[in-house]
Amino acid sequence: MEDDLKTPIIPSNANNNANKPMYSKKALIRDDNYSKAEKAILAIVLNDEDKYTLDAVRNKITEFKEGI
Repeated sequence: MEDDLKTPIIPSNANNNANKPMYSKKALIRDDNYSKAEKAILAIVLNDEDKYTLDAVRNKITEFKEGI
């Protein structure tokens, strides 16, 4: 059990993102897979100059909704 305390905790979103496609804020807001409400959230929480994986986008939407 003490060995468990020495095991580093790796965030679930720390998977190898190098192989996952990344999208700009502009592309994500245009995507028809998101509702108008989700697109409004993305417009608020995403940075214009950054790129995001779809997992990261789902997490951002969830985090925003949980904060309401």
